[in-house]
Amino acid sequence: MSGSMLNSAGLRPVARMVRAAPKGAAIATVAGLGSAVAMRIAEVTR
Repeated sequence: MSGSMLNSAGLRPVARMVRAAPKGAAIATVAGLGSAVAMRIAEVTR
């Protein structure tokens, strides 16, 4: 993602965090996506 895109979206603090801890941010993003997908699957299969 380009810096201008992040700034226009108002995600400057997020970009700073990602730069400070890329591994932790990647893990958090994957975990968040995983839980969102799991909730969606649970909704559909209910």
